[in-house]
Amino acid sequence: MKTKDQIKNVRTNRAIVYLYEKGYRAEENGAVINPRGKEIGFNRGDGRYVIMANFEDKMVAILRSRFVAYCKFKEDMFNVGMIVRHKNDNPSDDSFKNILIGTKYENIKDAKRNNIKLGRPKKGNEVDLSKLYISWKTVGFSKTMKRYNINCSYLTRCINRYNPTAKDKIKIFWRNLI
Repeated sequence: MKTKDQIKNVRTNRAIVYLYEKGYRAEENGAVINPRGKEIGFNRGDGRYVIMANFEDKMVAILRSRFVAYCKFKEDMFNVGMIVRHKNDNPSDDSFKNILIGTKYENIKDAKRNNIKLGRPKKGNEVDLSKLYISWKTVGFSKTMKRYNINCSYLTRCINRYNPTAKDKIKIFWRNLI
């Protein structure tokens, strides 16, 4: 079993702490505000909202509910066995009054009580990594997700896994000129 320090050292958790230290904050209604006062994040298509962060030279997708939970509970969020829960089982409601931390068992009990089916989100479609990378570089993250009908975490993994060739870099250069 992982210790609290091991849980805290997971990349997404380090990215959450990094964003908080840089001045990003969550409001009472669940919106995440950057240091310039602008709301950030987008709906990934399954009702959950995501914040993208460039952390340690990699794109990291952070669930908005996890960032809100960190703003509300700080280090308690990283206790062993704790997960972020939604009081009303609505994953798009990340308001302070709706976000809780608790165990997986408590979450399953809540879901059963509210007649919610538990399951994994749909995986993204298998697409050529070079096409995804070039599309991301030329049209942006959310348009690439819509174009290929893939979710945020899948696109992030593909971008971080792909090593562009010289040919890809030339394609990106010419597409940006047009």
